[in-house]
Amino acid sequence: MNKKTSKTTNKQASSSLTPRSVVITKQQLLILTRIYNFRFVSTAQLQQLLAKKQLQQVQQRLNLLLKRGYIGRNFSNQDRLTGRYASYYLLPKGMKVLRQHQIKLDVKLNSKVLHNIYKDKTASTRFINHCLGVGDINCHLKRLYGEDIEFISKSKLADYDFLPNPLPDAFIRQDKTQEYFLEYCEEIVPFFVYRKRIKQYVEVYIEEGAWKDATGTELPTIRLVAETPVLQRRLKRFITKYLNNLYMGTGARFLITNLERLKTSDSQFIWSVIIQEEE
Repeated sequence: MNKKTSKTTNKQASSSLTPRSVVITKQQLLILTRIYNFRFVSTAQLQQLLAKKQLQQVQQRLNLLLKRGYIGRNFSNQDRLTGRYASYYLLPKGMKVLRQHQIKLDVKLNSKVLHNIYKDKTASTRFINHCLGVGDINCHLKRLYGEDIEFISKSKLADYDFLPNPLPDAFIRQDKTQEYFLEYCEEIVPFFVYRKRIKQYVEVYIEEGAWKDATGTELPTIRLVAETPVLQRRLKRFITKYLNNLYMGTGARFLITNLERLKTSDSQFIWSVIIQEEE
């Protein structure tokens, strides 16, 4: 009897010394949340998010998340030679951690987004680059506008079924009064895709009233960030001609800039306005 009691006591003592869960810090949770929102992130983007002076400070946190199997990394010898940052994505263990802490983080995880994230390990280079581009735009807008910008990423927009389909890259509130959709336009995408997208905004969501029927408000401004100045000029020419060829005024309003200007500018006045000319 005493021997059995002794064994039980020893077993309980042993189990109490074994850690049942791994402690995760607030900054590590911020990193996982950022990856969920943007799907792929770079070290430089996380450096701004965590407000760290040294890139190495961010890398230490990423290395720990990698070691625990919460995230994966894309980094090739070619990236090393060209000085390109590694990109990071969520793994199932990282998604599990987010599920456990979503109430604490005030993050609502969308089942469709989570399903798609399972495929990020084999995502195309084109998709990864687009996600990183949107993340860069977010960082530059935060740098220019500070806390006046609320950047709602595509992952968060998946909860709303009345939004344009496919979803815009972001929905942004500025100064709590201005609202707009953000579209990142890349050279690699065939131009007819952008023609179709512009017409969808005007013809379906404005002229046919799909947006007003769903929300009771006018369609927000559409802001386009072109990857290059050449693509910016091409998009501006098309939108201007398209709007001016419409028989009736639509009230559609587009603003456009390019990624290079966004990166290098210290001014908020980086947008070129495109509206329908009045007769």
